[in-house]
Amino acid sequence: MSRLRYVAIGLLGLGVLGGLAYDSPSPRRVVRRAGYRVLEADFHVHTRFSDGFLSPFDVVLHARRNGLDAFAVTEHNLVYPAKMSRWFSRLIGGPTVVVGEEITTDRFHLIALGVEDRVSPYGELGPIVDAVHQEGGVAIAAHPVKRFWPSFDAELAKLDGAEVMHPLALTARGGREGVGWRWEEMRDFTTRATQDGRHFTAIGSSDYHFFNGLGVMRTLVFAKDDSEAAILQALREHRTVVRDLAGNYYGDDTLVAELKEHPITDTDQDENGAERGYRPRSPLDRLTRIAGWLGMFAMFAFSRRKGPGCAK
Repeated sequence: MSRLRYVAIGLLGLGVLGGLAYDSPSPRRVVRRAGYRVLEADFHVHTRFSDGFLSPFDVVLHARRNGLDAFAVTEHNLVYPAKMSRWFSRLIGGPTVVVGEEITTDRFHLIALGVEDRVSPYGELGPIVDAVHQEGGVAIAAHPVKRFWPSFDAELAKLDGAEVMHPLALTARGGREGVGWRWEEMRDFTTRATQDGRHFTAIGSSDYHFFNGLGVMRTLVFAKDDSEAAILQALREHRTVVRDLAGNYYGDDTLVAELKEHPITDTDQDENGAERGYRPRSPLDRLTRIAGWLGMFAMFAFSRRKGPGCAK
């Protein structure tokens, strides 16, 4: 084996050791307001079983690294990846995983939280929401942009809530203008749904697929504890608060007033996960990551190389 190959293996080993050393999660603080525990949650997460990048196990580690108390795996018309995540997270003492599904059609997308069996996407929205409720689940309008309004408006009384914050809010002009995906339309749908004092669960979520956006938009859940059952009960009772980029609050009026009077500071929790994720924690962490990448590319190059000096 050539000397350069030994160097490549050494670099790769440094990367592995650095990853093990710096992947330990920060302890989560228990924050209470209005007699409830305040949890940071992301209720719209995908894995590679549909159109995501990470495995059901990897998203658990990533969510823990990003400081989430809870999250939901919501694959397109699938539930078993969410069950895989829940099993693994319980095994390692990770964040609470809510089993969910993104019921996906060309007329609407619906987040079903707390379902154990797949809900078929075929048919009208009303019976689909009924099926979610029959399983004890919570039905949330996923990214309710204007193209989905006809379906959602027809069954507004049956919906439990809607996504009001989404990464679309981070894009220029609030969304992909001209193709029917604008964050302002999501905001307007939720605002309209809560008119006349109607209770509606406000959700902030990342619609995570890849890179480091997991938890970049979050829901503050006011739950009795951090169990899956307590979180689902809080969602049914509309005990959530979401804040947009301009500092406007959405959700339960009493809880919004509580947060305005007693804000949650960065020393307690931080709703903004944009600075978390894959960012190195120290110069040494950065160096070991670079070493790992160099070692991996060098090993790949050696495996493709032909001729003298290569191991047979």
